[in-house]
Amino acid sequence: MIRKIVFSFILISTTAVFSTANAQKTMEDLKAHKEVLKLNTKLNNLKIDLKKEQNDNAKYSADIETYNTDVGNSNDKFSNSENPKDAARSAKKAAKKLKNAQNANEKLIKSNRKIEDIQRDIEKMEAKIEKLDHHIEFDEEKSTNQNPVQDEAVD
Repeated sequence: MIRKIVFSFILISTTAVFSTANAQKTMEDLKAHKEVLKLNTKLNNLKIDLKKEQNDNAKYSADIETYNTDVGNSNDKFSNSENPKDAARSAKKAAKKLKNAQNANEKLIKSNRKIEDIQRDIEKMEAKIEKLDHHIEFDEEKSTNQNPVQDEAVD
């Protein structure tokens, strides 16, 4: 009678130990998958930001083209005239157009830097995701090789 009780206790405790270890491994796998999903979400947000910045960059480039042709045309028309007020007015307009062109160029440079930063962040994020995916695949492969009897029972 005592043997049966001791044997039952040993059987139950070993089952509990193995199921706890298996549950812990499953929790670790789920946490790793959750981390991959979070990183994928961040990666998608970075890609969206990159597209937005590329659209802004194209807009800035178009603005620069307009400003540059406008500045070129206004400088061609600028000449010494009989009336000093006209010359001063033309000089102010030319200076304003040059200032606008300079601001647009600065925006374009800033946008180009931001695009480079976002691309660098995307590359880092993809490397992290790839590393985690490889780690998860390795763990899954390792766990399936340790329990071949369970795999056969499932099939």
